[in-house]
Amino acid sequence: MFGMSINMLGYTASEFIDYGFTYVDSEWSFRGPLLLQVIFALILAVGTLLLPESPRYLIAKHHDKLAIKTLSDLHGKDQDHPLVNAEYDEIKTALDIEEKLGQPTWKEMFTIYRKRSMIGIAVQALGQMSGINIVTVGSFSTLE
Repeated sequence: MFGMSINMLGYTASEFIDYGFTYVDSEWSFRGPLLLQVIFALILAVGTLLLPESPRYLIAKHHDKLAIKTLSDLHGKDQDHPLVNAEYDEIKTALDIEEKLGQPTWKEMFTIYRKRSMIGIAVQALGQMSGINIVTVGSFSTLE
């Protein structure tokens, strides 16, 4: 639910930016909003490069010491803190269980995990069918 609010906040901000640029009497009336999208995408891309790998990924790749350091940094605790060790053990146990179960197949997605799969598909499809794309595309027609 919170994610949907952030999504709507983004759409609202884009509409106000588009509306503000309608008052620009030059070719920047349509280039400005596009440039802002590029700027925010670059900030996101550079920020992503600065993030550490997830502890789960590190443990799966057998980088246990780095995983414990990452967990301790995330929690702001020492590496030998019980909370850090408990979370490490939990991730390690989950990965061991998943390894014993093997890789899921596409068939399992629609048999064993049918309910979860349908929920995921429905959320994506209904989000697109809500009509928000028409609303956002409609705002560009006001820029002409």
